[in-house]
Amino acid sequence: MESNQTLLALAAATTWDGGDGVVSTLRSTLCALAPFDAGELALSMPTGFRRWTFTDEEEPVAADDLLVDVARHDVPLRIDQPEEAARFPETAARMRRCGYMSMLAVPLNAAGGPEGAVVLARRFGWAYAGTSMRDLAEELGMTKAALYYHFPGKAQILVALVEPLLDELEAIGGRDREDAVRGYVHLLASRAPGMIGLMSDPTAKRDIAEHVDAERRFRALEQALAKDGDVLAVRCAIGAAHVAVLSTLSARARAGEPAELSEDEVERVIRASLAAWTAAS
Repeated sequence: MESNQTLLALAAATTWDGGDGVVSTLRSTLCALAPFDAGELALSMPTGFRRWTFTDEEEPVAADDLLVDVARHDVPLRIDQPEEAARFPETAARMRRCGYMSMLAVPLNAAGGPEGAVVLARRFGWAYAGTSMRDLAEELGMTKAALYYHFPGKAQILVALVEPLLDELEAIGGRDREDAVRGYVHLLASRAPGMIGLMSDPTAKRDIAEHVDAERRFRALEQALAKDGDVLAVRCAIGAAHVAVLSTLSARARAGEPAELSEDEVERVIRASLAAWTAAS
């Protein structure tokens, strides 16, 4: 069953008065289906929306402007970037305040349930877990059967995306120190913007671990760079690059800003990474 169908089936089981039993069932099922940082069940009442949260967060996840819109439709609403919430100003402001990058809202009435929605939010994305082979086929303008002819499942599509990146990393291992660090930082800065949401998805991480021996290949890169055997110094340089690039891009994405680094910022990261290597040697 596709993810959206599963969510709608869960929504159909929601009673008009909500209740702790329903919320508990939804929470445990949704944690496995679509991992989230905050979530709620919101039911429309004459006096407004009544809410039950799935986490310890007390603040509502979505504002009424999004809930009212979702309740009028029969398909889930998915927001993968903060700027996509612009038509819901109150919800967009809440996403910025709480640091949420993505949101998924499933209307209950679409599955024959009461008027309201199940809303989930993440500080990163879940584009991978929430995307089906049918979604990919439609986006590519081909039939699902044609896509399955080339790839048995979306895990194999993910592998096809990750393998070239790992090949580029392995090539860096044959360079000298400065050239290697420069190549590594440029690779991170160019590839990370499109991979941050994907790599924060537990389902994607699981599929990569099952199909690609990325850990072994990354350790091989460290050994290749540590020509004098000092792997710790290499890890300090790589760690400096990771923190500088990934934390900066993630923060900008959550704030609704372009997830990219300027040429000057890339050069600063390169200098910091080289300094870390030297300091640890």
